[in-house]
Amino acid sequence: MAFLDKTKQMNILPSTPCLFLSAGNVKSTKDLLNTLSRDFMKGEGDFVKHLESCVGLKVSYEQGFIDDYDLEITNLAVDLRDGVRLTRMTEILTGGE
Repeated sequence: MAFLDKTKQMNILPSTPCLFLSAGNVKSTKDLLNTLSRDFMKGEGDFVKHLESCVGLKVSYEQGFIDDYDLEITNLAVDLRDGVRLTRMTEILTGGE
């Protein structure tokens, strides 16, 4: 999980899928670790704090709304009315991120 967290933070790969489901409740690595520890390690408390203090591992990736957004264009006349898709297309064409 730490590897995926750092990879997503640093944008190492040019095109990577989302780490978390768009319909899911968990949207960050911190939430995932706390959910797993709550479900499988009873009485552990805040598992992320233990990782930070004992191991020195800090996780901070959070999947935002725009990461979940479906940017696929199937019909130019309809899909480019959407400002998010239009902005993303403009970023790609101009080379801006």
